[in-house]
Amino acid sequence: MHLEPDSRLFADMLDEISRQTDEEDLGMLSAVVIHKGDDYLPGDGFFKLGRELGRDTSDRVAFHSNELQQVHDSFAR
Repeated sequence: MHLEPDSRLFADMLDEISRQTDEEDLGMLSAVVIHKGDDYLPGDGFFKLGRELGRDTSDRVAFHSNELQQVHDSFAR
């Protein structure tokens, strides 16, 4: 199966994965999925989910960096 980067199915899959890993205190795993272009940040859905999970996403770069570090630390064990 081929998923387009902007497809709803892909977004829903990333959302579900991040909810699951967050529940397990592993961080939002979708932090590793970033734009290929200029900003190298996740899409808007990542930040929306972060807000839904009670995170402060006002500084997108800092929020992404923190989540990425948590994911890295959790899965490096």
